[in-house]
Amino acid sequence: TLFYFISGRYEFRNKGLNVFIEALSKLNEKLKKSKNGMTIVSFIFVPADFKAMKLEVVESKSLFEDIQDAVDDYMGVLRKNIIYSIANKKLPSEKDIFDEDFLFEMKKGILSFKKDGNPPIVTHDLVSQRDAIYQALINSGLDNKEDDRVKVIFYPIYLSSSDGLMDLDYYPAIWGSHFGVFPSYYEPWGYTPLESAAYGVPSITTDLAGFGLYVEEHLKKNHNKTDHPGILVLKRRGRKHEEIVNDLTEMMFWYATLPKKERIQNKITAEHFAPKLDWKYLIKHYIEAHDKALEKIKI
Repeated sequence: TLFYFISGRYEFRNKGLNVFIEALSKLNEKLKKSKNGMTIVSFIFVPADFKAMKLEVVESKSLFEDIQDAVDDYMGVLRKNIIYSIANKKLPSEKDIFDEDFLFEMKKGILSFKKDGNPPIVTHDLVSQRDAIYQALINSGLDNKEDDRVKVIFYPIYLSSSDGLMDLDYYPAIWGSHFGVFPSYYEPWGYTPLESAAYGVPSITTDLAGFGLYVEEHLKKNHNKTDHPGILVLKRRGRKHEEIVNDLTEMMFWYATLPKKERIQNKITAEHFAPKLDWKYLIKHYIEAHDKALEKIKI
């Protein structure tokens, strides 16, 4: 399983959310046909109007924490049972290490997790069911069916270490992800893929973002020599919507099917690229632009 994510302000078209969701739908079908067993969990970290956390999410979180506590409490007994079994010169079996009470509680937990219907695609009750992201997910058939290879989680609250659900700030959340997708229609610069790179998370930007143009220029200077770019640039300029969606689908599929060793190499490339855009290097361009502006005023 790999974790993909998109984040930013609620600008449905400008941030490329429409393109992202359509591409996820195509990726879902492509992964089903490929039968490679990979599942993508795609997070949409975009704040939206919401009422409260969904009741079924609250219940599942509470159940998960109960099971977690039960396992933690049992660790001492588990350790003792394994040691005793090995000391008696035999490999421990299920009966040797788990007592009946513990297994009974775990079976109850399994049954409690089994519910009718699909898991929710959004963590909170939205103010309006006509929310653009929610509707796009539903219309694209991304509703977390059991056989879906792409699962979606729309997280409409600001990530925070005290949000009551994941309890993670933004940077720890992206650090735990595998791939960031930012197919923006327009960004003067666009820091989200750069932030991802700084945390060793490969990502996709576009040639309609200042950052994407910089990456393209960097790749040209290096004659596109690397097979592990770390940051991919989606071509959006002057192209048809369908072509863009298809290319994004292929990019996400490519990354999903990379061997682990090559994904790690992409992480390393991304992390090494980020420091090149530190302000201590970029500031000279800002000063140069400022000086040129002053010169024009004098004229």
